[in-house]
Amino acid sequence: MADGSRKESARRIRLEKLRPVRAVRYKGGTFELTSSGYSIAKTLKDVIDVDTSNEPLDEIT
Repeated sequence: MADGSRKESARRIRLEKLRPVRAVRYKGGTFELTSSGYSIAKTLKDVIDVDTSNEPLDEIT
């Protein structure tokens, strides 16, 4: 297994243990947010005061 693959695998395992996401595909390549993931995202959004009224691409340009 290549070093990059090990790092990605470790990242995936950490995410699954935290439970903000869950794997939707067999090999864990696609994830979806769980309800706890939405709660974490909302808390982070509030803490760092993210303006969600703009489209994501508008923020970049």
